[in-house]
Amino acid sequence: MKVFFHFFLFWLGLLFSSFCFSKPYPLITDTLNHQNRIRTFHLYQPITQVEAKKPIPTIIVLHGGGKQGGKAMGRYIGFNKIAKQQHLMIAYPEGIDSQWNDGRGVSFRAKNKMQQVDDVAFLSKLTQKLINHYGANAKRIYLVGVSNGGMMSQRMACEAGDQFAAIASVIASMPQKIHLHCKPKNVLPMLFINGTADPFIPYLGGNVIILGKAVGKVLSTPATLAFWLKHNGINTPPKTRVLADLNKKDQSTVVKKTWLNEQGKEQVVLYRINNGGHQWPSSTHWLTLKKLLGAKNQDIKGAEVIFDFFKQHAR
Repeated sequence: MKVFFHFFLFWLGLLFSSFCFSKPYPLITDTLNHQNRIRTFHLYQPITQVEAKKPIPTIIVLHGGGKQGGKAMGRYIGFNKIAKQQHLMIAYPEGIDSQWNDGRGVSFRAKNKMQQVDDVAFLSKLTQKLINHYGANAKRIYLVGVSNGGMMSQRMACEAGDQFAAIASVIASMPQKIHLHCKPKNVLPMLFINGTADPFIPYLGGNVIILGKAVGKVLSTPATLAFWLKHNGINTPPKTRVLADLNKKDQSTVVKKTWLNEQGKEQVVLYRINNGGHQWPSSTHWLTLKKLLGAKNQDIKGAEVIFDFFKQHAR
């Protein structure tokens, strides 16, 4: 009962904070028709193509499987601030019922309904609309996903990765069902941020557990890394660095493992959050629910380390 109470507070807090505690950003809301559904996305566009005088680097951010959705998520993970500083464009698409069909074949709320949703085609269509209508740079489109969105980013990497210059997956690993037939078309730079004590998506693989319910299986983080290292043709050992423990109170530390390509750029990266939970590092969301989600690391800023990785790569 206590777990259910914390879970209720979590979703209530996400909804409440989206109205009361989050700094407003000038988001453009647009739609496109896919599978006879009107699909929505939100766009943070601090600079237009006319002002930029050339196509704009663009990051597509996929929300998790909770009720918060993309619009609320954009307020507290930090990409909008970076976009304003660096002249980027950020897109926040909305999943059906705030969920993505990430290939596990099962979801927490929608039973079998999500299996009928072709989110790979939707996100591909969205990518083209961003290029054709909003001036996105086709060579510098990046994809980020968190939790359910992180697993969806892995599916996109497997089935439509040639649209992106690089992909980041946060608190997520590759679904086992996707791994069985994952055949990416191109070498793809990948970054992961995963916690070793994630109570929902196990670092060592196995069942994804939400409120005691098993909702599909994922590979372990090491196995997911091994897949992408093999696919990208990397067989050298990583550079390993223990990052400074800047916040002693967050009860977690960070180890960065980096595999470089032949040009010396970061090709595959893991930020391993020791004792980290199911949390976006240094998010500004006021509700943390540590007992339910685990520790939130404050030593790195998720959006900043992801952008530092992305800017090294173009398609």
